[in-house]
Amino acid sequence: MRNVHVRTVVVRLVRGRGVLVVVAVLIRLVDARSRPLFDVFR
Repeated sequence: MRNVHVRTVVVRLVRGRGVLVVVAVLIRLVDARSRPLFDVFR
């Protein structure tokens, strides 16, 4: 039953602002790792 509950919570987060949070975190991680590249292009 816990798996089903977890899935419902995940679905709610995905449908809500969870997607924006995940995308923001991914962008921050990518930006932190590739900042030198962006500095070179600048």
